[in-house]
Amino acid sequence: EGLIKNTEFKNKIRVLKELGFITKDDVLDVKGKFAQHISSADIVILTMFVFEGGLISLKDDEMIASLAMTMTKAGGGSEDDIHPDYLPPSFFENKTLIEELGNQVVELEDKFGVQDELKEA
Repeated sequence: EGLIKNTEFKNKIRVLKELGFITKDDVLDVKGKFAQHISSADIVILTMFVFEGGLISLKDDEMIASLAMTMTKAGGGSEDDIHPDYLPPSFFENKTLIEELGNQVVELEDKFGVQDELKEA
């Protein structure tokens, strides 16, 4: 079991390197240092969202709505729960960006053999 956990750890490091959180010398990069200070949400996706420019030029309410998208639990709602009448267009643009970033993380996790805790539960 210790060997499996060690392999899993190394695979997670590979994912973080590929995403630019850790340098080739195994040192935290700017993204890694940012993620280190986040205690909730999906840390990797939230950090990627910030560094991809997801918060640039947003008003406070738009920023809050966009950040809230990264902090929801899987299965916590449905597409029907989103009411476009009172949400700004930037919400939907950022929703798409977050989904794309999430897919990128999943693909890299699959590539490096990292197990998804949500899938295993």
